[in-house]
Amino acid sequence: DGTVLEVMGERRAVLLFATAAMVHGDDGNHVLDMAGADLERLLSGRAPLLADHAAYLSGVIGVIESAWVKGDCAYALARFARTATAEDAWRQVQDGIARSVSLAFTYCRTDAEPLEGTAARIIRRWIPHEISLVAVPRDWQARVLPEDEMWPAWQAGQAAVRAYRARSARMTVAEAFARDAAPALAGKLGVASETVEAELLSAARCFAARREKG
Repeated sequence: DGTVLEVMGERRAVLLFATAAMVHGDDGNHVLDMAGADLERLLSGRAPLLADHAAYLSGVIGVIESAWVKGDCAYALARFARTATAEDAWRQVQDGIARSVSLAFTYCRTDAEPLEGTAARIIRRWIPHEISLVAVPRDWQARVLPEDEMWPAWQAGQAAVRAYRARSARMTVAEAFARDAAPALAGKLGVASETVEAELLSAARCFAARREKG
């Protein structure tokens, strides 16, 4: 599509890199809470697109230029490099051979809680830091979008990124307030300052999520 290439640029693809589906991870089954995605690293312009999670320079086949969450899915715009390995990966994507993706993320155990009625955990806050083109994904829905889906996803993503930036700015203010207010409130309530700060931040995140849902 000429319009897609003109606006998104050549050698770019939209990746659906995570969903709210249950996934079997290294430490058990988990579900990612899409509302808790911290996309700052993916939005930094430095997060890599890797081949099979190969976390060294020769494994880099591109860079993540943008990322957003829409509904129960997380997306990214990736630009492929011009190395021999990246050229091969790009040709396989264009030929419809390599279409699956996977992500690597970090989280604090305090941000994970049991998922009711299952043996899995729901991870409330998570920080993706790389996306990989893989042969077999853990989440079978994670993939390179076909061309007819890229343009509407990318268009929706622009508004989603703006909304995310605005929410991040509000959360920065909320975090500063929580840090400053927690000691005094903790003294009055007779509880630990860390507990009060955590509760204030939790309330701020819930309010932000409700605001985004309208």
